[in-house]
Amino acid sequence: MNLIHVVRRNTRWSLRGTLLEKVYVKSLLTLIILSLFIALSCWMGFEFLGHSETRCLTPSVRREWRTLSAADKKSYILAVKCLMDLPSIFDSQTSHFDDFTYAHITAGGSSHYAAAFLPWHRMFVHTYEQTLRQKCQYGGAQPYWNWVLDSRDLSQSPVWDSELGFGLDGGSEGDHCVEKGPFAGRRYAWRHLPEKGIAEMEPHCLSRWFRDRHSLEDAEDEVLFLKIYDRISPEYVNETLNAADYSSFFKKFEAGAHNAIPMFIRGEWLNFTATNDPVFFLHHAQVDRLWWLWQDHDPKGRLKEYFGPSENFLGEHHQNMESHSKDVLPMGGLVSDGKVEDYLSTSGGHLCYTYD
Repeated sequence: MNLIHVVRRNTRWSLRGTLLEKVYVKSLLTLIILSLFIALSCWMGFEFLGHSETRCLTPSVRREWRTLSAADKKSYILAVKCLMDLPSIFDSQTSHFDDFTYAHITAGGSSHYAAAFLPWHRMFVHTYEQTLRQKCQYGGAQPYWNWVLDSRDLSQSPVWDSELGFGLDGGSEGDHCVEKGPFAGRRYAWRHLPEKGIAEMEPHCLSRWFRDRHSLEDAEDEVLFLKIYDRISPEYVNETLNAADYSSFFKKFEAGAHNAIPMFIRGEWLNFTATNDPVFFLHHAQVDRLWWLWQDHDPKGRLKEYFGPSENFLGEHHQNMESHSKDVLPMGGLVSDGKVEDYLSTSGGHLCYTYD
């Protein structure tokens, strides 16, 4: 064998070795990435099944605000304040917390008085919860406010505590700016222009003006006040939970118990800027919880039950188009848009949580 043949053979083996090394390295990287994905899935409570399927094994538990320890309440409030200090993904002049209000105004409006109301807000609150965990090191689950427990006097709820809650209202004077509590003195970027359906940047305080007996101005106000407490009473809520089908349930729920809370708090809550108030996410976790309870009455039938109008059925130009579980849930750039079918169950799709 001459020198030329030896060189050629060695070259072939060298090239073959290089190719084998590349294949090995690529396979190793794939294995590492897959292992990390499985580990992350397990950490989040999922079991990896293959073909993009997961099963919820250890769901996080969302608890009622008043049942949390003082340390847990402070931890949650600290995480929300952290989110308010993070830069926006939309506008350099605003915060990441403001991004949720922007998305609620620009993308969430179409879900109201439509079948998507419940799954859209389920995805929205889940996104908020995950953002607190991933960007602000929050170690708990999203708490909820069971306002049925406060149906005798909403103004006395522990969620309004100035130290271990979100502060009281701003009174009847001026802009009703909240002056006590962890979020007093902060500025919020966005206002909603209902006539145009857009968000406008206008930094302002957090405003609340509780509709209590001392603030009633006339007989019409008195009627509305009584209606609020009727809609959050145990009797009315139980009646809502007894709705026979999804369409009947969400229509009665949204127009009833859900709307009663904004009518009580007023201020920011009388518009799509309700998300400027951190209590919004506790309120909508309660809304989600009641849907979860309704589904749990008949999980085999109701976990996939979804139908009703696809747009505001109260609108002047409403078209009677039926919703479908394949419909898109727009998030306005906050995160990638979702699909209804992935948010029908709290223990399937992209979700893995339950309620206490």
